[in-house]
Amino acid sequence: MEDIKARVDDLEKRVSELEKVQTSRPQKVVRAAKDKYFGPAGGVRMLFDRGFFDTPRDVLEVKTELEKDARRYSFTPLSNAMIRAVSPSKLMLAREKVGGKWKYFTRK
Repeated sequence: MEDIKARVDDLEKRVSELEKVQTSRPQKVVRAAKDKYFGPAGGVRMLFDRGFFDTPRDVLEVKTELEKDARRYSFTPLSNAMIRAVSPSKLMLAREKVGGKWKYFTRK
């Protein structure tokens, strides 16, 4: 019985020492690197930076090109991102209706 009590006391001492060491170390916060091209708008910016819009492209072509880069977005959010890229505040892209489809290209 005395032996068990000595072991328990020894374990309690070890645990308290470990707790002191664990709480005295500052915890490192590991954060993922922010993706410069996040979401559908980021995908459009990425293609813009690569010169993809040097020739007129429609939304389906943009969607296909982004899928090659493992970026899968549905049509609506991608279309909205492209419309925002045409807006006066962004001034990235221009668009023109060709054959019933909007074609987006680099603003000159």
